[in-house]
Amino acid sequence: REASGFDSIVFAGYGEPTLKLEELLTSAKELHHLRPAIPLRLNTNGLANAHYKRDIVLDLATSGIQSVSVQLNTADADQYLQIMKPKTGQSGLDDVCSFVRNCMSAGIQAEVTAVERPDVDMEAVQGLAKELGVELRTRSFHPGPGEANL
Repeated sequence: REASGFDSIVFAGYGEPTLKLEELLTSAKELHHLRPAIPLRLNTNGLANAHYKRDIVLDLATSGIQSVSVQLNTADADQYLQIMKPKTGQSGLDDVCSFVRNCMSAGIQAEVTAVERPDVDMEAVQGLAKELGVELRTRSFHPGPGEANL
């Protein structure tokens, strides 16, 4: 625990943090400068490279982001499109996997996450996480209206 009382700072929230990339990078750089001992983490859908049509991973690394937690949610490309509804095109799952690999190559620690939905093959998700060389963190599924019988 750093003297400020924080174990880490996480960029997350309602919406995708990388959609405000310049603000994210500026904030991360400033926080890293002010409190270099506090780890900075980004929670993301992993689609920023596809959104910006360029690799933003080096920007994240040089801003002080040390780890990412990336929503994976399935190992099936078609199901990924159904669940996540990416606006970046049909290659959503491939884009996410490339983002995770790029983060690892740039020295950014990565993990993937998945909601334990009854219609998702969690063993396949675990297998994909292993193939990517990252840990899988799962969250329980709480169905909303119309989702009870997935």
